[in-house]
Amino acid sequence: MENGGMTDHTAPSWYANVRKLAGFEKCAQPLSVIRQGQPIATHDRELRHTTITFALAWLSFTLILHACSARPAGDGAQDTLAGTTSTTTFPPATDTTGQLAEYVVTAFTDSKGTLWFGTMGKGVARYDGKKLTFLSPGGGKGGNVVSSIVEDKNGLLWFAGHHGTGVCSFDGSSFTQIWEDESGVATDASGNVWAGTTRGVHRYDGRTMELFALPIDKGSIDAYAIRSGSASFALEDSKGNYWFRTDGSGALKYDGKSFTQFSKADGLCSNTVNDIVEDAQGNIWFICMQAYQPKRTDDGGLCVYDGKIFRSFPDVKGLHNNDLYTLFKDSNGNLWIG
Repeated sequence: MENGGMTDHTAPSWYANVRKLAGFEKCAQPLSVIRQGQPIATHDRELRHTTITFALAWLSFTLILHACSARPAGDGAQDTLAGTTSTTTFPPATDTTGQLAEYVVTAFTDSKGTLWFGTMGKGVARYDGKKLTFLSPGGGKGGNVVSSIVEDKNGLLWFAGHHGTGVCSFDGSSFTQIWEDESGVATDASGNVWAGTTRGVHRYDGRTMELFALPIDKGSIDAYAIRSGSASFALEDSKGNYWFRTDGSGALKYDGKSFTQFSKADGLCSNTVNDIVEDAQGNIWFICMQAYQPKRTDDGGLCVYDGKIFRSFPDVKGLHNNDLYTLFKDSNGNLWIG
């Protein structure tokens, strides 16, 4: 049926299995698809954190598990969480749900095809096609919350999170912890690593993390969602511009010489930006959420910037005045919004 100019489709048959594996709960949020700059579909699915990225990753993982389901029970997973080692079958015999973890918050495939899953409380899970291994990046000092994973230009994996994880690199055999502060990591087009922390945005120069100062006036922020003025690296676009998302200060673009700030006054859906992605035509897409401090602002949603003006989607259910958390571009150039 037609819904705000978009067509509603029934969820595919594999969705129930994906939801069961990932432990999704009802969230009553729409999942939308953008193709060639226009919304083409919306699915009212039950997604925890309303994120398509994890659903797609779990779909791949589900297919792998089905392919391997005939293995003998003794061919199991290696569990090295927090310095301990034990062997268990996978899925665990005592887990009737088949879940990897209660909370799986990110998924990543490295250059070797290995699957990595960041969890809340079980560290990071590595699946190489044969066995599942749980690792604790923080080396037993905590470090069992992993919320972002990237690979740099040299093939090092980087993990970030909170509760002791901080920022850690992994060379395939051991972790090196840079710091323990709550963090997130991302990479630019050249494979350089960026880390966002409560102390600001940092860029790795191959030896150390150096502060990359942003012109954010925290004193002028009058509304924010979680942490006023916090920022992180989001994107290096096709023109070489760096884009940064902030909580309460909109979005920042750095062209190599100077910064340009974009706010709600310029057309953003709100001043709290959760992610930024560039499409095949060079348009810059933003997903935003409303502020909750000191009170709700009842804004947020999806908007796109063509280099001159912003455009939002007030007639599309779920994409206007709504908290959006995931913006993903697939290999065909379609954008998925959760």
